[in-house]
Amino acid sequence: MQSIRRSPFKATNIVLLIICLMYLITYIDRVNIATAAPPMQKDLALTNTQLGIAISAFAYPYALFQIIGGWLGDRLGPRVTLLICGTIWSVATVLIGFVDGAISLVLARLLLGIGEGTAFPTATRALASWMPADKRGFAQGITHSFSRFGNAVSPAIIAALIGWLTWRGSSSCRRSCARRKRKASGSSPRAITLQWATTATTVPTAASGDRCRKRICAGRRS
Repeated sequence: MQSIRRSPFKATNIVLLIICLMYLITYIDRVNIATAAPPMQKDLALTNTQLGIAISAFAYPYALFQIIGGWLGDRLGPRVTLLICGTIWSVATVLIGFVDGAISLVLARLLLGIGEGTAFPTATRALASWMPADKRGFAQGITHSFSRFGNAVSPAIIAALIGWLTWRGSSSCRRSCARRKRKASGSSPRAITLQWATTATTVPTAASGDRCRKRICAGRRS
């Protein structure tokens, strides 16, 4: 019998790559304010208290929408839920570049927390559907590694963008850079969202040829 040649570009690997890039981008988006804080505080005339509230505003909806996002992921499926929350956090990131004071900054950070809080439990739900059982530990490990790498590279990236485009431009730059780099990497919030929408399904399809898909189909027939 002729052996089947496995392609590294099978659907499960593509989905894992998209989720890894999503984790990377979300962590850059959430911590960039730490690097941008000094010029942002000066430009917006924020007190230390106002800046602290704006920074922490992300965490409250983020904590709440971990629960809500997991519930939505189970009800709507990972594809639809991640498409929605990816759009929300992309819009929130761009809006931060247009804030004009403490209130608008807090509102943008709240919106960012809603989008990113929903993303992570839903991404875990997607991995449970797409990855075979003997690779789920590796999938969780590599996605979390990408998120910590996002933390590590964010200060250097944001500092360079602030020096080039000011802090407002550093927040909006990822959208314009996405248009230039999409063909090369697609690694921007909007590009990741669009790639997810066109690649992932709630349950792996027959085209993936993955063992996980076979198990799910077998379970449904029984």
